[in-house]
Amino acid sequence: MDWKKIKKKYPKAFEKVNDFCFKDHFYDDEFGLPNEDRFLYDFFDDQNIVFNGGFCFSEHEGHGYGFFVMQKIAVDYAIIKPNKKVKLRYELKKAEEDAFLDAFKILEEELNKKENELERN
Repeated sequence: MDWKKIKKKYPKAFEKVNDFCFKDHFYDDEFGLPNEDRFLYDFFDDQNIVFNGGFCFSEHEGHGYGFFVMQKIAVDYAIIKPNKKVKLRYELKKAEEDAFLDAFKILEEELNKKENELERN
């Protein structure tokens, strides 16, 4: 993951993932975040953002790895953001990175929405 890009583009979401990592004692040289991205599944699960996908076939794009990123709004129910097209990749890591970036975007939007609601009240 390009943590500099995420920190700049999604500052509130970055702060939340950074807090999550320090709570669980993850570290790296610059940001205190792991070099391995697998922990992000746990982090986003805690934020009620889940992933569904894997190896896919598409009559338009051929085949490759892809993930839908969804917000969990109830125990057995999640929603996919409208008009979200899954980009198929030949490498699983690239597909995961696309999904994690989508998840950071969703989290940042939710954090901004909550902040705006607090400011109005």
